[in-house]
Amino acid sequence: MTTEEISKASGLAPAAVVALSSQLNWDGVEIQTVRAFMQGCGMDLADPLHVRRLRDYIRWAAKRPPHQRFGFIKRSSEHDGYLADLWAKWRTHINDTAGKVRSTEGDEA
Repeated sequence: MTTEEISKASGLAPAAVVALSSQLNWDGVEIQTVRAFMQGCGMDLADPLHVRRLRDYIRWAAKRPPHQRFGFIKRSSEHDGYLADLWAKWRTHINDTAGKVRSTEGDEA
């Protein structure tokens, strides 16, 4: 979905959608804003069906070669700039988080 589509569906300003989209977590965001953003994206984490579909998609994508994963993002008109930047930021965060988890696993003994 584009920023404008999410903005219209959520009732949030486009600038708020851009700001929320670039966050790595929901720290400091009011629950009403989180809910509006998620609904604008067509996702409701309070609905078990939505959560199951997301989980199933992530599992499906994990079994695919990298060039076949998350095709909807790659086909988006916003991919080459905005979404590519968000994707890179998310991957860096995931890799950094995974590294921290691995580095502390031996400290438990």
